[in-house]
Amino acid sequence: MLIENSRFIRTASLIEAVRLLGSEKNLGLAIKIKQPSISKLLSNSIMLSYYTALGIEKATGINIDRLMPHEKEMNTYLKKREFNTLFLREIPKKEIITTNSVSLPFSQPNRFIIIGTDRVLISGQANLNSHSGNTIKALVLDLKSLINGTESIENILHKLLISERIAIGLRIEQLIGNRKGQRTTKNKINQKLENIDYQVTGRTYTYAARITGFSKDTYIRGKKVYSSKNQELINDIDNKTIAIATSMKLIKFKKQQ
Repeated sequence: MLIENSRFIRTASLIEAVRLLGSEKNLGLAIKIKQPSISKLLSNSIMLSYYTALGIEKATGINIDRLMPHEKEMNTYLKKREFNTLFLREIPKKEIITTNSVSLPFSQPNRFIIIGTDRVLISGQANLNSHSGNTIKALVLDLKSLINGTESIENILHKLLISERIAIGLRIEQLIGNRKGQRTTKNKINQKLENIDYQVTGRTYTYAARITGFSKDTYIRGKKVYSSKNQELINDIDNKTIAIATSMKLIKFKKQQ
């Protein structure tokens, strides 16, 4: 009976979402899924994913606890909301994937490591290596929700170092894939936990820059400074002693010497 009540609440909420946006097609466009999938959600013939529920909440204002009304189910999904916040989780070191990590090789004192929900290391390689325990505190980012636009990290950007934001952008670019064209491309993020379709319009670096709070030009310059792995310059931009544009000039000057 409890499950049936949950289905009724979910279906009623989905019907309300359709009403608010005018049609199943409009709801599908708002959350980037096709209209037949909306019909299947309404008939309970497919499950409502957390990412779809997030999109519906953002597009309509209908709270996710009405889209995920069963208590056990809701608690499972609401725990995911700790991602993309400054809540630090204790993560087993052996679960963290460092292969092809975009992290800088040198230590950044008094900083936490940053990983994705797929456990791939984004920032803090030296800090991870020097940590002696079996677990380590980590900021965990749900990059899939950032790429799909259902969540953002705007509220925590001011707490992150510039180099950490650039590292997040680089990891986002890895997931989307490098594309030089301007057309809309549909792709998949193949991650350890699950796959998800997404659509990205425009150049990859522009998308990554927007998510991480940079202008396009600043992000491009920042990537060049980051890729230099010049510890002194990167520390300077993190400490805001110099601007990214100034550090670029210093790199060019050193190359000419």
